[in-house]
Amino acid sequence: MRVFEVSIVNDTAVPVVVRDCDDYCSSSPIKLVLAPGASAPINRTTGEHKTFSITTASGARVGCLDLYYETPQPGARALASHATPCTGRPRPLWQKGGLVIALIAVLALPFVLIRRRS
Repeated sequence: MRVFEVSIVNDTAVPVVVRDCDDYCSSSPIKLVLAPGASAPINRTTGEHKTFSITTASGARVGCLDLYYETPQPGARALASHATPCTGRPRPLWQKGGLVIALIAVLALPFVLIRRRS
């Protein structure tokens, strides 16, 4: 597996925010704010999908870029205008259920504590 550099290019007329997540996220290890015409280098490897979400600076969803390359393509350019709808990975049902149960428990805790004091 060889590492090579790819440029993410904002070829749109508005500033964009690029994050390394496969769905729209508010935080991630990589966050790039690109003015129109600006670009940023990203290191890539072959045979591995890496998705970046793109939003406008005001938060409007643009789409996602999957930077997947079968062979090294040093100097490749990934254009923001080529973003497609983000596929995202929805939370598994067990995680959603666990979050709901945790929320109910937190909301019920004050009532249980008050009742025990009475």
